[in-house]
Amino acid sequence: MAPTDGSSTSVGPGVERAFLAHWRSLPRDGLIPSLPAFLDRPHPGFAPWLNIVDFISETEMPVRYFGTRLVESFGEITRLNFPDFLKKDVRPLVARGHRMVCETPCGWTTLSRAITTSGREIVAETITLPLMRGGRPSSLVKLTNVIEHLNFKESLVTVDQVTSQHWIDLGAGVPNESDLPS
Repeated sequence: MAPTDGSSTSVGPGVERAFLAHWRSLPRDGLIPSLPAFLDRPHPGFAPWLNIVDFISETEMPVRYFGTRLVESFGEITRLNFPDFLKKDVRPLVARGHRMVCETPCGWTTLSRAITTSGREIVAETITLPLMRGGRPSSLVKLTNVIEHLNFKESLVTVDQVTSQHWIDLGAGVPNESDLPS
């Protein structure tokens, strides 16, 4: 459900750079900060728009955390399987992208079209970054910016399509765009 108190339903322009700067400022032992390091240094401005997903496989990605503004936009999905909330056509792309973020490791930004409960199409921008868990990059922190405002009592139902994407080099290079399913 969208906020009914007049507050914003997005984090605003330039958020991708600010979030990446926050991620890069975290303590680390190597290239990627750990999940505990991320959790120990929360940024209150980002927290409502974050979700943290544990990457187990391309079909199993339990949601560890789903921020309050995301809950208002999409509904509560903490502890549920992230791919189950994507349109079936989008799942292979997102699953492969998440795998590559962990394997490379690198960052990934996407613009996606989402469908609301009223049938409206809106745009959401997401930056996905890896976190170390269990000695390897196997968690993903995602910051989502719902670019368009939701109407009163309107929420997002599903991500319908990824309309654009690009990789972010975090120091280990980036995959080829052709490595992602179309």
